[in-house]
Amino acid sequence: DQGRAFAARLAAAHPIGTGWPGWLRPDTLICRCEETDYGTLRAAAEDPATGAPRAVKLGTRAGLGPCQARICGPAVADLCGRRPDRAVPGLASASHHRRPVAQPIRLGELAAPPAGPHEEEGEQHP
Repeated sequence: DQGRAFAARLAAAHPIGTGWPGWLRPDTLICRCEETDYGTLRAAAEDPATGAPRAVKLGTRAGLGPCQARICGPAVADLCGRRPDRAVPGLASASHHRRPVAQPIRLGELAAPPAGPHEEEGEQHP
């Protein structure tokens, strides 16, 4: 809660201006998890056949990686004109979700028996 309060105060004190998309090049990564660049995202958002927000997200994979849009979500929403604080006529307003962060896990980790209280990782069993 303290971190969120600090982040809110920081964002209010030093907001990012509306001109920030002008700094981007087509090869600028917007979603690091899925390696979606600005050129791909804009092309998908401007395409009349696939420009719907859901189609853009599924087509570019932006926001669908392990962080579940916690890092890139606001940037993707802003670039596609779907920020909650910047309503776009004809589009439903976006909202920030509160899902837990997904963590990848190997199948072997799931299949392994639980470690005992005195067993260390990498220790050999008799």
